[in-house]
Amino acid sequence: MFEFLKSIKGGSADEQQASFEIQRHSCIQCTEDGRVVVVNLDHGKWTLEIGGLRPELITIAPPGGIEVFDGDELLRQIAKAFRATTSGSAADRVFRHAFKSSSMLVVLLPAMGETRYHAYEALEEFLKRKYKRSSKDLEAIKLYSASNRPGVFRSMRKFKGREHAQVVFNLSPEAVKYFHYYTDAKQDVTIDAMLDEWPEGRAHLCPAIEQGVRSMDPSYFARLRDGLRDGVILLLLPRVELQRNAVLEVAKQVLEQVPGTEPITLDSPRVLRLYRGRG
Repeated sequence: MFEFLKSIKGGSADEQQASFEIQRHSCIQCTEDGRVVVVNLDHGKWTLEIGGLRPELITIAPPGGIEVFDGDELLRQIAKAFRATTSGSAADRVFRHAFKSSSMLVVLLPAMGETRYHAYEALEEFLKRKYKRSSKDLEAIKLYSASNRPGVFRSMRKFKGREHAQVVFNLSPEAVKYFHYYTDAKQDVTIDAMLDEWPEGRAHLCPAIEQGVRSMDPSYFARLRDGLRDGVILLLLPRVELQRNAVLEVAKQVLEQVPGTEPITLDSPRVLRLYRGRG
């Protein structure tokens, strides 16, 4: 499990040689070796970056390949995408490999409640019908956008995954929720934005982020180390490239200076950087 997170990335020679190439308009994408699978059921594009010695960047289109903001139309495109995942297709091979190799699954869901639940149910019905499996059979992180809570800055949460620690660290301007729909005993958990107001200019944004990271609860640093040691960190970043690069640079500089025997680096292959739009 989590062989893809090691510094050399990949497991056996056969796994390193295996590659998966899905057409770019699909809402189902993965790393070259299939160790991370992303299913985008949201309205717009998302990008996932994985660091390490062999960095990878994956852009995941919305269902249907274009932004759709009508809930019913989005659900129609989701159903169409799953119907198109026929036996032997690239996406089908990715899912079969994922269940065989216990890959990481990231699912992006729409914010609207009714649409979100129908989108999630469509995914689960597809997995059950096609593979007789569930997203619970994978190390899965499922997220959707949420409203910011003024004055609340719980920008990092640690979750107990299927086998490993999952740390979600939000350095983007919008809050997200960690989706728990499949478990009756748990409610969806909000991961807040670090700032109430998001400065546009780098001159104001960088000091605000630096202060935000420096003033985090010390337990947050322990959570990051847990994710780097034996888990995964999903790092949410701004959509705008200039802001994204500035925020990431500042956060890396501050975290690398945190006292402790284990360094905190956001360049680790255990860190998945996620943001809206195209990379």
